[in-house]
Parts: sequence; C-alpha cells; structure tokens
Amino acid sequence: MSVAIVGVWVLLTFAGVLCVILLAAWATRHRRGELITATGRGAIGRVQAMGRDDDALGGSSYWLKVEYDYDHVPVTVKVQISWRDKERYRVGQRIGLTFAPSRPQIVRLDPPEWAAPKAS
Repeated sequence: MSVAIVGVWVLLTFAGVLCVILLAAWATRHRRGELITATGRGAIGRVQAMGRDDDALGGSSYWLKVEYDYDHVPVTVKVQISWRDKERYRVGQRIGLTFAPSRPQIVRLDPPEWAAPKAS
C-alpha cells in the first residue's frame, strides 16, 4: 500500500469521525428544541452570574447562570449564550425563559428585550 493511499484513508477516517460528532451534537440540540416546543412552559428568571469558559484552542464560550422557580422550587441552570449577546445581559436582570417541565435543566432564553420592565 502506498503512502498516498494510507494518507487518503486517514483523512477519510478523520472526516467521518468529525461528521459523526457534528451530527450527534445537532441531533441533541434538535431534540432539546423539540421538547421545549412541544411541552415548554414560560417563566421569569433572574441572571445570577455571567462568565466565559476558554478552551485549549483559544476559543471561548459565554454563559449565564439563571435561577427561576418551578412549582415553588428554585432551579439554577447554566445557559450558553453567543458572544454577541453577552453585552445584552447583566447580573440581577430579569429574563423570560421557556423550560421543559420533564427536564427543568433544559431552558431556552427569551431575547432580553422581551423581559418585563424593572419595578420602580
């Protein structure tokens, strides 16, 4: 077997593994979105903390810790947000969200401009 053929096999194997990983990530996100769409309930939460996680490749992901009440029990979730949205949130801010009652850790945030106005 020539070096070129081995190189092609290695490249195709790497590409195949990458496709499987990306497909699994998409399927998980899609399934969570479908669960929220089918059974979701609205709630008002409050931003408890904001942060950024850095990975070894120099990338960053931004998150919020949000607390909301589900049947009078406080639930705290960590929600990923885009780098563009990080400036739109602040600690203590009230935000609307939709959660899956069967899995209260699965949450979709409403855009911050939909939040109820602050009480004076």
